[in-house]
Amino acid sequence: MLLNLASLAHPARHRQWTRRPPAAVYILDDLTCWPNGIERGFAAEHRYCWAVWKPGHVGRPALWWLTTTMHAAA
Repeated sequence: MLLNLASLAHPARHRQWTRRPPAAVYILDDLTCWPNGIERGFAAEHRYCWAVWKPGHVGRPALWWLTTTMHAAA
């Protein structure tokens, strides 16, 4: 599920996240979302992550960073 990164720290969602944690969370370094192809200035201010649930997953989620741009290998 593609989520606004702020949703991971939302007090109203705490119980949901801890009761059914995803298997992995991948943080995207830069992603501009233009709903319906319409460019809006506020969209670039948001950061996103992929949350991945897998049947039978037990334990804490893995956390990793993904890049959406081309970077030279460090």
